[in-house]
Amino acid sequence: MITIREGVILDENQRKVLKNIEPFTTGLDLEVTRGHDTPRGQLNTIAKYAKRNGVHFPEFDAGIADLEEIVDIPTVGRVMTWQRTWSKLLNIGVIINPPLPAVCLFPYMRPTGEQMQGKVIDQSPHIKKVPSAEEIKAGKFDPCAIDFSTKVNGVSSISLTAKILNKAKDSGAGIRVVKLEPKNGCVHIDTAKV
Repeated sequence: MITIREGVILDENQRKVLKNIEPFTTGLDLEVTRGHDTPRGQLNTIAKYAKRNGVHFPEFDAGIADLEEIVDIPTVGRVMTWQRTWSKLLNIGVIINPPLPAVCLFPYMRPTGEQMQGKVIDQSPHIKKVPSAEEIKAGKFDPCAIDFSTKVNGVSSISLTAKILNKAKDSGAGIRVVKLEPKNGCVHIDTAKV
């Protein structure tokens, strides 16, 4: 069974993908923790992980931060107020995309082995317009990612969550990629059009 955390915004395509995953959860409870989000929501997510991990630079205050406000930091240069905090999270292994495309300021190696320091990383794959039913029917939309809690039946098991989602993926449920994010406490899936 799949439950959806209160406040999670899902479109009809995501709901179809979840319906396709459901048969692989018989006797098991999985929870969806994230669907569509906004740049402001992504700033709040960065702030939450920064607090949890003790990573915070003084120029970043999520409550009042302007997404595009620039500050001049000695030895760093001109950066957005949230950019150092976000980049440091990547540096310590917390996988999180920025609210807007941004250059990663600290060493961060993608799972593919690509070093991202000094390179632009795209905004979160959760920041997408929620498509209308008509747009989905016509196939004129960009599929949005879904995050699942690592808990199965209330017990943390990232490997079991991933196993269930990979089995659904291999059976054509509408999952393009399954990505484990242990420091974020989630398993992320990129969805396909179904």
